[in-house]
Amino acid sequence: MAEKDYYKILGVSKNATQEEIKKAYWNLAKKYHPDKNPGNKEAEEKFKDINEAYEVLSDPEKRKNYDLMGDAFFKPQSEGGFGYTYSGKDFFSDLFGGSFSDIFSDFFGFSTKGKDKIQKGEDIEVELVISFEEAVMGCVKEIELKEQFPCSFCNGSGLDRSNQVKCNECKGTGFKSVRRGNLFIQTPCNVCNGLGYTNVKRCSVCQGTGVKFNASKLTVRIPSGVDTGHRLKVTGKGKPGKSGGKPGDLFIHIIVSPHPYYSREGNDLYVTLPLSITEATLGTKVDVPLPDGTRININIPPLTKNGQKLRVAGRGVKDAFGKVGDLYCVVKVEVPEKLSKEAKELLEKLKEYIPSPKRF
Repeated sequence: MAEKDYYKILGVSKNATQEEIKKAYWNLAKKYHPDKNPGNKEAEEKFKDINEAYEVLSDPEKRKNYDLMGDAFFKPQSEGGFGYTYSGKDFFSDLFGGSFSDIFSDFFGFSTKGKDKIQKGEDIEVELVISFEEAVMGCVKEIELKEQFPCSFCNGSGLDRSNQVKCNECKGTGFKSVRRGNLFIQTPCNVCNGLGYTNVKRCSVCQGTGVKFNASKLTVRIPSGVDTGHRLKVTGKGKPGKSGGKPGDLFIHIIVSPHPYYSREGNDLYVTLPLSITEATLGTKVDVPLPDGTRININIPPLTKNGQKLRVAGRGVKDAFGKVGDLYCVVKVEVPEKLSKEAKELLEKLKEYIPSPKRF
């Protein structure tokens, strides 16, 4: 395996100061952090290399060993190194008892393992059923939520620190240095469990969860033109963040109830228009109600065929972006179930004047 150039990975010279190394790591880690590159395997591998390089170069003792022997000093024994294990999935997890991201999470708004983590709250997803008319016109709806908010007593940490005392073992740092061969590894303090303080108890108000619950109602405006499958986002109305983190978001999944007469394709409206044989043959005018409560008079031309689509431009659905669809009236010529004696006689006379259609 080719030797890794940790200086090159961080983009610093071999004479770089610790401050320059830290600054370079900060800039690169922000750029390639998995949270900013979801699903990007290349960025994930780059992030691991950056962390690996910084772990070595940020420690004067490790850096000295690296300058003398290269990265072979830090490779697994099977690769000729001195037992400093790296796992592609979880860097130094055996040594630290946790993921590698815990070590450097301070750079991204999170605290190190054992301390309170600042995290964004989880998102909430709800389903909202609205009528066909409400979807076309837009509406204002009231959604009932079981809202979570940070416990005011512990500020969302879940811990009661009212009687905390600085840990004498780690001097309040939350870590202890353990020698592993020629290396010194930081591990969470076993006296204070990495908190840096002793006599810290679970919050009695929220039972250590960090949150409290409150049933609330939220008024939301549903824009015109929404359809089943659309998802609306309400920023900041999700679950609260931890230890001062931002709240999550609320996502509303729209479900539109079917209409007895109308259907929809995108912004276009479709309605079945029943006509009698004489109306379709001679032509007529039909008054058609629209989902928005208005009515429109449709002109049916003579000799209109069954299944024919009559288009009325600009009378479809207007969406939130101002785009308007069309109205399509689909003709359905209906044959009467019963005929009076007079009607039957008249139709018999018409047979002489109306030719039969071609068959086969």
